[in-house]
Amino acid sequence: MGALRAGTVEVDPESVDLGSLAREVWATLDADEATLDATDAPTVHADRLAVKRLLENLLRNAVEHGPPDVRVAVRPLSGGFCVDDDGPGVPSAERESVFAPGYTTAADGSGFGLMSVHQIALAHDWDVTPRESPSGGARDAVTGVAAAKALPDGGSGPVLSRPGLAPPADIRVTDYSRAGEAPA
Repeated sequence: MGALRAGTVEVDPESVDLGSLAREVWATLDADEATLDATDAPTVHADRLAVKRLLENLLRNAVEHGPPDVRVAVRPLSGGFCVDDDGPGVPSAERESVFAPGYTTAADGSGFGLMSVHQIALAHDWDVTPRESPSGGARDAVTGVAAAKALPDGGSGPVLSRPGLAPPADIRVTDYSRAGEAPA
């Protein structure tokens, strides 16, 4: 978490099943009446621990800001995935501010949860955009995502969805998925 607050996230990509990871995160939340649907969630090429933190923040937000019986879904989206809920949503006038450091609508909120979501997305060279879900709640759309691609040896490797773009200078991307590469 310290690296997230400092503005850097180290990325070590692998094949990540977002459905399984979302269910793992969901089991840690106090969401007895709420429901999660992650049956159609895609598998992506990303850093598992970083994406776990991203999902923790987005799912926790849905539960904390929605009604007790909020319905949340992690679904595929063209070029990525989204986290939708049927809660009250984010007013359109506030959508540009939600990823700013310190932004919160909760009296006891830190304002770092959505900021860390934004940093994790940047570290992966993704875009994250707050929108309205089809049910009128919140949608966090994550795009520019590389889908996991099966390799002939049964492993997975990167699929570059936006070739030619490099991560910001303060983000170190480590990809050990190619044979013969090792940490420097």
